[in-house]
Amino acid sequence: MMPGPMPQSAGEAMATGDPCAGGNQPSCACNQGIPEWEFFGDFLYIRPRNANVAYGVAAAPAAPTPIQIAQPGIASIDFHPGFRAGFAKTLDDCNAVVATYSHYEGENQDSISSPADNILPMVSHPVYAPIPWSQADSFYRMRFDLADVDFRWTFENQNDTRLSLFAGTRYAVLDQRLNVDFTYQGGVDAQNVHSQINFEGAGLRVGFDGQRRTPFGLMFYGRAAASLIAGTARCSYTQTAGNTGEGIGPPVDTGYRADRVVPIIDAELGTGVSLLNDRLRITAGYSFSGWFNVVRTDQFIKGVQGNDFTGMHDTLTFDGFVGRVELDF
Repeated sequence: MMPGPMPQSAGEAMATGDPCAGGNQPSCACNQGIPEWEFFGDFLYIRPRNANVAYGVAAAPAAPTPIQIAQPGIASIDFHPGFRAGFAKTLDDCNAVVATYSHYEGENQDSISSPADNILPMVSHPVYAPIPWSQADSFYRMRFDLADVDFRWTFENQNDTRLSLFAGTRYAVLDQRLNVDFTYQGGVDAQNVHSQINFEGAGLRVGFDGQRRTPFGLMFYGRAAASLIAGTARCSYTQTAGNTGEGIGPPVDTGYRADRVVPIIDAELGTGVSLLNDRLRITAGYSFSGWFNVVRTDQFIKGVQGNDFTGMHDTLTFDGFVGRVELDF
């Protein structure tokens, strides 16, 4: 064997001042440390899926079931902007506390009309469903707010690779509102249907975050998280008539409360550039988020129509584009 330098012992490594020699230091303390402060802001451009509500359709009368003669009116929310912002404060070379707030609000306005007065409601109570209308106007809005506080452990931070695990708490609010107005020609005998579902809860969150930087300033990143949110969904349904008319009938006013645990799965992948010796990062990616075991608007309305509030647990998803700016101090 050719002669060569003997490997350093842990004591020799400490004597030479090399924190990574000797094998007794965490890898995140080697090569580069995490910054003392990190600030980030995200622009979200996302949409909900699996959330459409059919509110009315033009149909020809027939026994025993009307025959549709046109496409139904659909309340469907498209892509809308939102934001996410937060900061991280280091505790030591490997650990940090991260606080994040996210907000999204999307809405949709839609209408259908028929001069033949043959629009049948699809969201009304069955007592009113046979009544035909000449126009239907819908307004649909969905909003969520998320507040996260996490403890982040960076277990790898060298050779242009940073890998972290995090765990913490999440507070979540999900609000769904649908309003539909049915009118005859001239706006007489108006009927209004309003549905609202508000879920609010808190729970635990765990996840993974990683990024890889190239020698040319290009970087790739990915993050994923899972949350379990214990909370309550409070649902309400009202149906009123603006004018007294033939067959309008009495108002409907009911509600439902569901206590449940809602799992939330988040995933995001993207790329970007690293500038100013990695103190500034600009990234763009695509995100997916799934809310499970929630009460959806269409399910709740069907529960009111059928007088059956069992089995109202389904999935609501959000996906879209994310742009982020991160700055370290």
